[in-house]
Amino acid sequence: MKSTFGISAAAISCFCALCAASSEPGGFGSSAQGSTRNVVVSRKADLKIEKGPEKYFTGSVQIAGLFQREDPSRVTGAIVSFEPGASGRHAMSHVAIQEKVNGLNVEWMEHVSDQQYNQVKDSGPFAAAANWPSDDLERIATKDDLHISPYREDGKTYGTPTWIWSVAVEGSLYVRAYNGVRSRWYQAAIRERAGRIIAAGVTRQVTFEPVQGTINVKVDAAYRVKYAGSPYLDSMIGEQARAATVKILPAPPEKR
Repeated sequence: MKSTFGISAAAISCFCALCAASSEPGGFGSSAQGSTRNVVVSRKADLKIEKGPEKYFTGSVQIAGLFQREDPSRVTGAIVSFEPGASGRHAMSHVAIQEKVNGLNVEWMEHVSDQQYNQVKDSGPFAAAANWPSDDLERIATKDDLHISPYREDGKTYGTPTWIWSVAVEGSLYVRAYNGVRSRWYQAAIRERAGRIIAAGVTRQVTFEPVQGTINVKVDAAYRVKYAGSPYLDSMIGEQARAATVKILPAPPEKR
């Protein structure tokens, strides 16, 4: 399934309006005289996007809040988007509409650990390739000309190349989106999980993995060294960009 972060602003606004109106007293289907039909329209750009809490989710999860009705209604809605699962290249998103019961809108089941998740993911047909050869990584990391092109939604056409900063940490290549998780190239990379980069005079087919955790401290340090003195450094090691850190791996032959 495709990530629904590509839904048009009009579609989301219409969806939010319908849900808001239907949850109000006197909403759709009401025939009471004098009733008021309140419609709330939300712009896509105004949606609040948060990371899924680690105590509930495994892997990279983003939650885009759609609406939350006030009492006496108990209905909430959101788009929940998951990093590609154990055997797929595409992300999965679903619209979650829930009614609170006794103050809770979700009953959480047994948590899946990172180890359990990765054992399945790494053994699937889309398991990650080996890391970069040291010579290739050094050539890319010492340059400042990396252009990234994740696939578009058709999974075949490359997106417009975007120039971004890149650093090497512990034998791996990392990049970040200046505009955070709302960046178009970042959303495409997380959704499609594959594409290509142009760097150090060579075009390479690659895969993308979202990054969280302590490795970001080392990525911060690498940015400080490589881009010392840049007026953009503080933003690139700030919370917004750090939330959109991506690990780039060379694509195995079967993905090319």
